[in-house]
Amino acid sequence: MRFVVVGGGGFIGSYLVEVLLRAGDEVLVIDSFANSVPINLPQHARLRVLKQDILAEPCTIEDQFGTEVIDGLAHLAAIPSVQASWQSLVSSHQNNLSTTVAAVQLCQRWQIPRLIFTSSAAVYGDQRQLPIGETQPLKPMTPYGLQKLMGEQYLKLFAEKFGFSAIALRLFNVFGPRQAANSPYSGVISTFTQRMFAGLPITVYGDGAQSRDFIYVQDVAGALAKALKISARVGSFTVCNLGTQSQVSLLELIQILQELIPDWTQVVHFSAPRLGDIQHSQANIQRAVEILDWRPRWPVKEGLAELLNHLSFSSKDIPLINNYGISID
Repeated sequence: MRFVVVGGGGFIGSYLVEVLLRAGDEVLVIDSFANSVPINLPQHARLRVLKQDILAEPCTIEDQFGTEVIDGLAHLAAIPSVQASWQSLVSSHQNNLSTTVAAVQLCQRWQIPRLIFTSSAAVYGDQRQLPIGETQPLKPMTPYGLQKLMGEQYLKLFAEKFGFSAIALRLFNVFGPRQAANSPYSGVISTFTQRMFAGLPITVYGDGAQSRDFIYVQDVAGALAKALKISARVGSFTVCNLGTQSQVSLLELIQILQELIPDWTQVVHFSAPRLGDIQHSQANIQRAVEILDWRPRWPVKEGLAELLNHLSFSSKDIPLINNYGISID
């Protein structure tokens, strides 16, 4: 099969590309590499890379695939940061919402029958009923969450109008190798591991009791690949949660990391909660299990151990973990 992956050079996108290549598929990556690095992608005969911003100019897919049928498009281009969505309103809107409309135009122009969209648990806001199911009220608390919700609504409208099927996968807290730990978009796991390896204290915003549903990136990539290939009615729109259906508090996370990084003996500082942070999050994944025939395979501790195995660090200074980290919504 032939697939287009927009944002395929990024953290999650590059893992999806690898899954598709292992399955024998042909892949075209479209990525501006403004927030990703080409080294994330393998050298492969069935992989083509188009360095291009889909907002800046029309994408010439025909130069890559000619008149061959394209089976699906996965849209992963975004700035996955709550803080950035508050601080840079216009650029956040463009990167998280305008790119979604541009991806729809690609499907319309090239008659691509399937569009997969990486949405976010941020569309739910601060829910009291756990685990969170797809039918619970949507009340985003940040521009980022609102942009993801609007992206879903665009897809629902356009899928019926233009005759393709769309699936939005609401990602909970994805972690694993291959996102820059020094990026302003990195989340709590990459921040904690970087400082622990450097022998520095860490800061928790809030009391540390807040919990998240952490899911390893390879599990997410497998679900995305399944979503690209399952049968779906023309014009249909579906949403599924992607998580592990378990909760880990920040204090529990620190305890696990201390077991994996026993040389760290510094202290934990506590500070005021950050704007837009929620207290608890846990995914109900039954719909993904039924629709995608998918279940997560990586326990959090095993995923963290795998992440740490990929970290390169200096014994004297801040760890050199440029391509590794976490994406947290």
